Amino acid sequence: MLTTYIAVQANYANYQFGHLVIHRDGRLFSTEKTGIQKAINILIEKGILPANVSVTLVEIPKHSIVPFRLFEPLADYDVLNTLDDNGKTFNPQIGSWAKINDKEAFLCTTGREYVHDGTSNPLFVKIESGNMPMEEILEDIFFLSCLPYTRPEDCSRFPLTIKITDRRINNLGSDFDSEALEILKSENIKI
Repeated sequence: MLTTYIAVQANYANYQFGHLVIHRDGRLFSTEKTGIQKAINILIEKGILPANVSVTLVEIPKHSIVPFRLFEPLADYDVLNTLDDNGKTFNPQIGSWAKINDKEAFLCTTGREYVHDGTSNPLFVKIESGNMPMEEILEDIFFLSCLPYTRPEDCSRFPLTIKITDRRINNLGSDFDSEALEILKSENIKI
């Protein structure tokens, strides 16, 4: 899929790709990394990508192992009557982020600008490999999360890249047939 879609994008671009960032919903497995590298090598051999293309792999799990919330103190606001609050803190502004280190950060793709119950749940973003700066990766993820085509008046917690992949997987996936599995097992057929 990567070789096909990157080749199509490169064909329509009026510039040569210098950086590629691949978002993975959850953990990126070694077999996936190997497959991505093979696809990039094929594209380089075909001259579709330059030999010095930079590839950054990013993990964006739906749930962080460590719960993390960002808040803004009440003292930061002069006009208190215009904002709904709990008397102590406010949800952060959409786009707020906290860098943990050069490879990990949290990004608020939702925030107080949108009326939702509860507190904003920042995305955990981890650079698995590559050298693109965290700030640039967070900016891209934020912009891609501002494209909720299904609800343009609202925000989206996840970037468009993850949402489209989820939809494709749901459409391509098939129902699990437990009866067929039992038949295969009873016949000692390895799956």
